[in-house]
Amino acid sequence: MKFFVAAMLLAASAQAADVVALGVGASKANEVIVRIGGETTHVRLDGVPDASDAARDFLQCLIAGRVVRVDVARGRVTMLDGNTANDHVLEYLQTKTKIDPCQLGKAAYVKGGPPAPAVVEPRPKPRAKAKAKKP
Repeated sequence: MKFFVAAMLLAASAQAADVVALGVGASKANEVIVRIGGETTHVRLDGVPDASDAARDFLQCLIAGRVVRVDVARGRVTMLDGNTANDHVLEYLQTKTKIDPCQLGKAAYVKGGPPAPAVVEPRPKPRAKAKAKKP
């Protein structure tokens, strides 16, 4: 029984690690600014060097205005398409391109499938008309 309770607590804490946030921007090539519960939070990306201003611009345009999942303790920011900002920046640092880093940042995010259909209010069923009794 004790093992079961410990496993449940561990699972609950693992699920609570990722928090939904709104991306604000990037202060460095390895640090994003997000809003969690209305509070501004800086998240240092694990395994990403503070390489260049171009990489910062790339990350800025990748994150700004997007809903993301953040694990502050692990230094990981995950886009809604399942890719991490950490991986995107590391991939960008390996490229040798003359394309504007902001354009690449905006293009790096792969939007999901078609949007969910709008919710339609069900119409009430028509009432059956009562037949008039013949006298």
